[in-house]
Amino acid sequence: MAKRRSPGEGSVFQASDGRWHAWLELPAGPVGLNGRPTRRRRKLTGSTRKEVAAKLKAAGDELTTGVIPEARLTVGAYLDRWLDRRELAADLAAGTVAGYRDIIGIYIKPAIGTRRLATLTPTAVEEMTGNLLASGRAPRTAAIARAVLRRALTDAVRDGLIARNVAQLARPPRQPRTEGRTLELDQARTLLDHVSGHPLETAFVLSLMLGLRRGELLGLQYGDLELDAGRLTVRRQLRAIGQRLELTDTKTAGSVRVLNLPGPASAALRRHVTERPGLPGALLFTTPAGAPIHPAVWTRTVGRVTAAALGGHWSPHALRHSCASIMLAAGVPLKTVSTVLGHSSIRVTADVYAHLLADDTTAADAMTSAMAR
Repeated sequence: MAKRRSPGEGSVFQASDGRWHAWLELPAGPVGLNGRPTRRRRKLTGSTRKEVAAKLKAAGDELTTGVIPEARLTVGAYLDRWLDRRELAADLAAGTVAGYRDIIGIYIKPAIGTRRLATLTPTAVEEMTGNLLASGRAPRTAAIARAVLRRALTDAVRDGLIARNVAQLARPPRQPRTEGRTLELDQARTLLDHVSGHPLETAFVLSLMLGLRRGELLGLQYGDLELDAGRLTVRRQLRAIGQRLELTDTKTAGSVRVLNLPGPASAALRRHVTERPGLPGALLFTTPAGAPIHPAVWTRTVGRVTAAALGGHWSPHALRHSCASIMLAAGVPLKTVSTVLGHSSIRVTADVYAHLLADDTTAADAMTSAMAR
C-alpha cells in the first residue's frame, strides 16, 4: 500500500489537454463524521513540467516556513498563505475556513489577486466591491468579500507586511435594509397542524418554537435533551463543508445556550424519543437510513411542506424569524428573545427586528402615564 505523502509533498502529472498539474498535500483537516481526519490538497497548474515543479517546491517551502519574499508578494499569494496558517492554527472553525476559501477564490482573487500586497489601495478595494455590484452580485456578497479581506489584512499589518489595512479604509458597499419574512400567528398554527404525523414533525416544531438555526437543529443529539427538566442545550451545528457533513461548534460562543421547552415542543420531543430512541451521541434527526440530514435537503423539505400547508415557499431562516416575531408580539423582552435566538448581543437582535419593535408602544404608554396630571 502506497504511503500517504506528508504535508508539503506532492505529485506532478500531465493532463490530456497537455497542461501540467500538481497536487500539494496540506496538513490533514478536522476529524469528520467517519472518525478519520480529512485529506486536504491544493492544485497547481502550468504549461510545462518544470514550471509546475517549481510552483510545487515554492508552495511546499511556503507551507513549511510561511515565508514569501515580500517585495513580490501578491494579494492572492498572501491570502492563500493566510488561510493555510489559519487551518494549521485551528483558530477558525473548519466551515469558516471553507467559506473564506470560496469567497477569496470566487470574488477577491479574480479582482485583485495579482496586485502586489504592498501597493494595494483603498480605491482598489472599492473598485472590487463596485464591480461585484455591477456584475449583479448582491450588496451583502460584496460586503462579505470586503470583510474577509479586511480580516486577512489585519494579520498582514500585525506581521509588518503592510503599514495600513486598506480594506478597512475602503468605503463599504451600501446595504439596503430588508425586513425578514415571517409567518403570521395563524399561519404558524396552520403549519404545525399540517406537519402533525410528518416524520420530521418535531424538527418543524423546534424550528418554529425555539428559532434554531438550520445547522443547530440538524446537529442536535439525544444527549442534548433533558426532558424531565423541560429543556435542551444547543452545543453544535451540522454543516456542509465541501462534499462532506461535519459537526462543528456553534456559530459564536453566545450560540451555546440552554433553552426551556414550550409545552408543545416538549410533547413532540417525548413522542419522538419514544418512537425513535437513540444513544446520547446520536443525531436527533436523520434520514430514514439513519444518516445525517444535509442542510440543503432540510431547506427543500421546509419549502415543499410550507408550500403545501400555506400556498407559498418558506425557508428555515423564515421559521427562525417567525419565532422571534411571535415572541416579540407576545411581549417577550428583547433580551430574552436575544438569548433564545443565540445572538452575540442584544444589539444584533434590535438591529434585525427594529421594524417589529417600532410597533411596541410600552415606553410611550409608560411616559404618558407618568406625566399625566
